[in-house]
Amino acid sequence: MTEFSYPSDQFPPQPGLTLTTPDGWTAIPAPGAAMAVRADAAPDTFAPNVLITVHRYLADFELSTALDGLRAELAEFEESRVEEPFAATFGEDPCVVVNTGVRHPEHGMLVQVHAYTSFGYGPVKDVIHVVGTCAGGRITEDYPLLQQVLESTRVTPGK
Repeated sequence: MTEFSYPSDQFPPQPGLTLTTPDGWTAIPAPGAAMAVRADAAPDTFAPNVLITVHRYLADFELSTALDGLRAELAEFEESRVEEPFAATFGEDPCVVVNTGVRHPEHGMLVQVHAYTSFGYGPVKDVIHVVGTCAGGRITEDYPLLQQVLESTRVTPGK
């Protein structure tokens, strides 16, 4: 019999994540997310938020595949836009960033900033997706806060 365990060399742990928010932001539960935080907001007001997911793929996975998936997901909305991706650096981590927008029936225009980075460990690669969302009449005030939080994100590789 052979025993396998997690974490191990065969199954490395997921990366560690940290981010810094302005005062008044809180952690929120979000199924499927490694982390999720949002600003305090008045009742019936959209709260700007940042959500981080980590997905493990085979080592040959390309970030362009993740971007194609994002485009396909947003194409299902009646009114959406996806800007051209650009390279950025959060801390020391290179990222691919893309701004998107979609019309929401309750909150008006939702603006999202998606940042992707990845780390390989032998046969696998962890893809970290950080997405910040703001909406409605507060986009002008909230978008810079989202940028600040996203840029504070730090990833510690799991191995």
